[in-house]
Amino acid sequence: MTCHIHNLKEVSNHYGEDGKPDIAVPERCFLCGKKDCRFELANLDQKYSEIVFDWGYMCSVCYKRYDSEKYHWNGKDWDKRCTKCGEMKNMSLFYQRKSTQTIGGKTYPRNDPTSWCIDCTKEWGNSLSLAKKALNNKNI
Repeated sequence: MTCHIHNLKEVSNHYGEDGKPDIAVPERCFLCGKKDCRFELANLDQKYSEIVFDWGYMCSVCYKRYDSEKYHWNGKDWDKRCTKCGEMKNMSLFYQRKSTQTIGGKTYPRNDPTSWCIDCTKEWGNSLSLAKKALNNKNI
């Protein structure tokens, strides 16, 4: 049997000793397709029921996004909420900034999206330019 919403196959109706559903750990994250990474068992409908179809393994990045109010999985890609305009937009509509994260003394490179979408960032930049021009015109 397959869950029509999440396209997951039922592995078992039993629960392990840890109380979590006994679902086989996949080779790839079922959302982004990443493999060879740490997987987290996530409750898909966030009601934490005992139905096996409501659980699935995701990579740690997708797990954190799936549990966040800022992100939404649209079925093929991630959407993110712009903190300026408040709209949910595709992640491709946000600038990516390079950063690093240190875990256990080891530093890893990361690409994180900005908080504002590209449109809001450009709008802010344009308003800043206009303000500078107005200030320069006053000084003349």
